[in-house]
Amino acid sequence: MNGVFEAGASKFEIGAVTTITGVVLVFAMLVFLVLVLWIFGAVASIGKKSAEKKANKAKADLARQFSSEPEENTESVAVASEPMNEGISNEVVAAISAAVAVMYSGTGKKPVIKSVKKVGGKRSAWASAGIADNTRSF
Repeated sequence: MNGVFEAGASKFEIGAVTTITGVVLVFAMLVFLVLVLWIFGAVASIGKKSAEKKANKAKADLARQFSSEPEENTESVAVASEPMNEGISNEVVAAISAAVAVMYSGTGKKPVIKSVKKVGGKRSAWASAGIADNTRSF
């Protein structure tokens, strides 16, 4: 035999060297995997901090946008704030307007809501959600 073992090595010596080598390799790979996962965690936390900074900046921009005085789009706002013929309350119109403003907050565009209408459907929202949930592809 060539290599680590001498010509007269016993089965016990061969088994002991093989076992020790295996244990050392297993623990070395475990340490390597722990280091890789630790590095991934550090990179993910950096990304999370960056996302939190962007979210905080967007919140500050949104607060600044809503705290400022109204601009040229007052005629569109007046149309949207009038009571609707379909029986939509002013609170619903305000909620829809706020949702649209949040959607467009990071784009730099200024949305204009011209009208809010009810969409008539044969099914309730719960029935439509159940059908969508049970018929979507796998």
